[in-house]
Amino acid sequence: MMEPLGEEEERVLKEFEFDSGKLVGELGQDFEGLGALLGKLEGKEIHDLKVQLTSTAEKEQDYLNQLLTLKTDLEQKANELESLKEKMAKTSEEIKSKLDEREENMKNLKKQVENKTKCIEELQQENKVLKKENYCRKQEKPVFMKGRVKSSDGNIVSSFGYCT
Repeated sequence: MMEPLGEEEERVLKEFEFDSGKLVGELGQDFEGLGALLGKLEGKEIHDLKVQLTSTAEKEQDYLNQLLTLKTDLEQKANELESLKEKMAKTSEEIKSKLDEREENMKNLKKQVENKTKCIEELQQENKVLKKENYCRKQEKPVFMKGRVKSSDGNIVSSFGYCT
């Protein structure tokens, strides 16, 4: 069991209790002050976080608006591109058609030139024969001649004659 305390010990104990009570009171006030300060800090932090969240949400909305604008622009450009592709395809078909037509015209012109050239060669040959026949007639010399001549009905016939 405990022995009774002496005067000096009682006094030290009372001082200790007094100092302890004083410390507990001061600590309590400090905790209250810290709690208030913490509440203020938490309130400020919460306010700052709300401001940041609001700012982030506004930025996100701006980005979404920009994205929608870009999407709309892209769709418009895609439509313009599609329209240009269609025009190019149509123009390409028109050019191909004109080239085919010109190629056909060139083939026809080439055939005409070949036919005309053949006619010219035949006429030149006929001219030679006629000149020789004419010469022979003027000279009245019989010489054998062979050539192609057109008859009055347009058919080509062989012409034979003698001229010396």
